[in-house]
Amino acid sequence: MSAFFKQILRKRGRSDINFKVSISEKLSYGMCGLSYELAFITLSTYFTLFCTNIMGIAAGALTSLFLISNCVDAVTDVVITNAADKAKSKMGHYRPWILICGACLGIMLFLDFLNPSFLKTDMHKLIYIYIVYLLTFPVFATGVMCPSYALGTVITGNKNERRCLSSVRAVGETAGDILCNSLAMGIILMFGGIGSVYGWRVMGALFGAVIILSSFLGSTGTRERINACRTDKPEANMSVFQKIIHLKKVKEVYIVIGIIAFISIENPFSASFFSYFCIYNLGHEEWLSILFTVCLIIQAVTNMTVPGLGKRLGNRRLLYLAIILLLTGYLMTFWVKGFYGALLMMILRGMGHGIAFPSMYAFVPELTDTVKEKTDVYMPGLCSAAVSFAVKVANGVGMSLATAALALAGFSASLMQQTVETQILFRIFYAVIPAACLTAAFICTFLLKEGSSNIRSVSK
Repeated sequence: MSAFFKQILRKRGRSDINFKVSISEKLSYGMCGLSYELAFITLSTYFTLFCTNIMGIAAGALTSLFLISNCVDAVTDVVITNAADKAKSKMGHYRPWILICGACLGIMLFLDFLNPSFLKTDMHKLIYIYIVYLLTFPVFATGVMCPSYALGTVITGNKNERRCLSSVRAVGETAGDILCNSLAMGIILMFGGIGSVYGWRVMGALFGAVIILSSFLGSTGTRERINACRTDKPEANMSVFQKIIHLKKVKEVYIVIGIIAFISIENPFSASFFSYFCIYNLGHEEWLSILFTVCLIIQAVTNMTVPGLGKRLGNRRLLYLAIILLLTGYLMTFWVKGFYGALLMMILRGMGHGIAFPSMYAFVPELTDTVKEKTDVYMPGLCSAAVSFAVKVANGVGMSLATAALALAGFSASLMQQTVETQILFRIFYAVIPAACLTAAFICTFLLKEGSSNIRSVSK
């Protein structure tokens, strides 16, 4: 048991850190994952389509928007989490951010799909979407995402309970994915179709309301039991740059970020590239919806098994299992030709991601404890910000790798049937690139030794 937590709880009149988190509180924490994931997947899937088809904005103009968004994100991750670490309120450090930013995030998602009538020129439209998107994703989505990661650290110090919280948050994220993928297009078509702005507005309003409600439940249904920033701590008066200097000294930070980053590259690459593999290699675009839905359902169900498996195996062995399942699915790419083979691939992918995501994020609270023990500086917010930024950059890299692989394979959108060479390269890229990322994650996991209550030193 960490002496740090013993000291904190002794001052707060508690004898141990092994408090059990109630089911209702765990479910409330899962709502945090649903809120920001629903916003993220909705913007990732439909925002570009809305801007080009409804607002009439050229796709090239959006490229600079996404680039600027990543640059702003690099700043807001650090600024918001540092501010949350130092925040003082009756609700704690992180819950007020989730509550306020969640409400703003829901409103901004509606504004993202509004296309107001007073926008007369293309320049006015461009300025509008730049403002609303940059407020939505790099600011308010970050204001929910980063504090929610840190919140899981201060709810309890119990390792198994933290793993369970991570699993529940992953279930919430998957629920956000399913909600968007299953309902978004149906809502749009029900209220006028893709070409009608009214359907997009209704979708934005409904999803915005869900985000506001889930953020409210996530912030009010949880408690911060471990005080993240007391005035007698050395970090109380530290600047964010001083904290970063301390953070850079801990080797485990780089390894944990490496694990999370490599898996975060693999996921968006496979999600993007599988559509092309299914359409042009398998020849059945109608299978996509079924296969993706099955994958997400399997992933959500598997998420719920992680706490029990984690008690027996530990995070490191659990992550090994996830990587093996994913690698098996990708290696099947070379001989899969029919529906059932593709279904088995997606089942393995759903099981692998269902174990991988909560397992890798369960390292974050332990990493926070390790940083405290090695530097005497407790900074759950900054640790969460480092992970959050790594995930966002990795997602961008994964999407870029997918487009680069399409170009290298000789893909042509004008051809209904791609050449034999292109189809072969599709299979190779879809198997090799994710496998390389997973192998790198496996190596990083091997370098990380898991202790009884915290991550131990890097293996020599």
